[in-house]
Amino acid sequence: MRGSIYYQSAQLAKAVFQAGAKKDERMNPEHDYFEKVSSYRTMEAYRDIWNNIFKYVKGTFNISDMNEIYPQHIEAYMEWKIQCGVSKQYLEQISSAIGKLAIARQHLNKQSGEKPLSLANLSIRQEVLDLAREYDRVKDGYHDRAYKDPEAIIKKLPYDFALASSIALESGARLEAVTLIKDPQIIGPRVADFGKKHIMAIETKEKGGKVGEVYCTLETGKKLKKYMVKHREFKVDRDKLLGAIRKACKELGVESEGMHGFRWTFAKRRYLEYQRAGYTTEQTLQAVSSEMKHNRASITKHYLNAKSNSAA
Repeated sequence: MRGSIYYQSAQLAKAVFQAGAKKDERMNPEHDYFEKVSSYRTMEAYRDIWNNIFKYVKGTFNISDMNEIYPQHIEAYMEWKIQCGVSKQYLEQISSAIGKLAIARQHLNKQSGEKPLSLANLSIRQEVLDLAREYDRVKDGYHDRAYKDPEAIIKKLPYDFALASSIALESGARLEAVTLIKDPQIIGPRVADFGKKHIMAIETKEKGGKVGEVYCTLETGKKLKKYMVKHREFKVDRDKLLGAIRKACKELGVESEGMHGFRWTFAKRRYLEYQRAGYTTEQTLQAVSSEMKHNRASITKHYLNAKSNSAA
């Protein structure tokens, strides 16, 4: 299917949405409205998730056609969201949206005269969800995912993993941004608006392909540049990194929040730095959100104390 991410999701929504469809009609395999969505609010929520999935697979796998999204891509996306620390309720909503995505693709392909996709059911979604529940990888509702003593965790990690974790803690960057950094991305020293201290700027490409600068301490930045002298790039294995963090947390007797725990800790610490530098509350929320590559200032409240299921 051709077109932008938003065009494709719009076509999918049109194929599966039927305003006012009754429950018995949507449950009847013989009815034209079978398995369709009748609520505007539900459809909007599903489409937001579809857009997020499309952005992820495009940025991660260079896939721009919704018909080329297969179970392995869905599995990777859901694992990424789990690592980001989404709640059990939100992961369940993601699974439901993926199930409806499979149905929408079938409807759309049927309408266009194309052969229905053999892998369109994307049932891997339920397997990932069930395993996440079984092994307690997702939590009920909101809980504070910030580490109380992140430095203690980092001290227990091998050098490469410790460096990646330090960058995440000091910059608020996501997992994908700190596990692969190339030399041209290290832009150089800056003087921070908060506290007027020296920091190192790194250009990263994160969630949905969004490009921008993140800032770590000058000390960590120098370690990264020193690493680049011997290596063409800084690269660590994501799964091994997350495994090392889980092991370190277990040894310390604390709950592992993965790399996202460092991101939560960053938000709280940076918020205080901006406040101490004289920023107003709204200016602080916007500044922290921008550093974390969010568009809305209000999203920072999610990391502070707001009880939300927003995907971070």
